[in-house]
Amino acid sequence: MAYKNILVTGATGFIGKHLVHELSKPELRKKYNLIYFTRRPVQENFILGSLEDKNSLLTATKDIDCVIHLAGETRSPNKYLNYMANVTGTKNLIEACRKNKVKRIIFIGTVNADLKKRGAYGESKKQAEELVKNSYLDYVILKLGMVYGPGDNQVSKTLGLVKKLPVIPIIGDGTKKIQPVYIEDVVGAILACLEIKKFRKKIYNISGPYPITFNDYIQIILDSLKLKRVKIHIPVFFIKLFLLLTGRAFRHIITFEIVDSITQNKEVDIRDAQHDLGFKPKEFKAMLPFLIHKKKMLDL
Repeated sequence: MAYKNILVTGATGFIGKHLVHELSKPELRKKYNLIYFTRRPVQENFILGSLEDKNSLLTATKDIDCVIHLAGETRSPNKYLNYMANVTGTKNLIEACRKNKVKRIIFIGTVNADLKKRGAYGESKKQAEELVKNSYLDYVILKLGMVYGPGDNQVSKTLGLVKKLPVIPIIGDGTKKIQPVYIEDVVGAILACLEIKKFRKKIYNISGPYPITFNDYIQIILDSLKLKRVKIHIPVFFIKLFLLLTGRAFRHIITFEIVDSITQNKEVDIRDAQHDLGFKPKEFKAMLPFLIHKKKMLDL
């Protein structure tokens, strides 16, 4: 028997929108009663509140079978904002879940939490993950790689920059590995966690089928756009010195945390997810042309 009453935090974010779209399909609406926990009104079945407001969390988790916890701070370099949203917010949610006897929490984590240089975001997600593991709740933690798809904030931004720039700057030697994962595959993994109850207190890596270097990542994008660009490698030291001297002027494009993230390996083992959840991620090279076409449609 699948969980019936599902609470989704962060339903208006990138992953949340795609998840809600899937759960809103007629065949799934028959199986699940979906409730959104949001700061602002959405179309239906929502409870207004925030992760900082314990009373709203108690209201939201009443009679809930499973919580899908997507909400959190992802873009700010501010340690305090990351801590309050990702650590304190998760702690408050766990307390509400325990009081209301929620059966399961699906926590959306990140592979950045396992990096040596985690930065404010990665560190806060690491601490939140530990809270979930020590919560005495039945949990599943999905540690996501770089998620891409229509509406994403990473690959889509890279596509735009590559088309505009005559020369492509690459931080460091570009040999560090990433495993981009398509948004539909992430949503599929989350839905599998709703369906499969026998795997309890488990942690799964949710990333692409195999790692690629950052050089490969840029080249695949260039090939998909049918563009030729000169690529230059900029030493990490010069990038960090530049950021130090310019302060916050370029933080909307790049931060110290992004530099550290790009220059560390994010290669992970996804075999447990493949075995337990039936996870079958698509190749970045295969999905990128579809994303480019979709982006062109969205830009019209």
